[in-house]
Amino acid sequence: MNVLIIKNDPTITNSIGTGSLQRHITYANFLKKLFVVTKTIRGNSEILHPCKNFEIYPTALKNKCFFLPVALKLANKIIKKNCIDLIITQDPFECGLIGYILSKKYKIPLSVELRANVINNPF
Repeated sequence: MNVLIIKNDPTITNSIGTGSLQRHITYANFLKKLFVVTKTIRGNSEILHPCKNFEIYPTALKNKCFFLPVALKLANKIIKKNCIDLIITQDPFECGLIGYILSKKYKIPLSVELRANVINNPF
């Protein structure tokens, strides 16, 4: 299975080996190929290859307002070059909208996640 994940987590681009990066490497071990498009501000836009079947596409935005068009462009390229079986988004908002647009356009199943601590959250 080829999976495309769209997320807001710039820590996944950290080569030191954050928990997020290690978790996604584990996911990739169960998949044919894993692609991640993630919001990053400035920095390098070079595609990262943490392992042979895992690619990370940082957006390297100059302004975070441009995440939607930049992420859509990157995800479109990935989908056109690869047979994506599932799109996963980290949230139902920005990432969810991108996933929804791609899912409808290419008729690919979409899984929308919502990760939050709403019980006993002081904020």
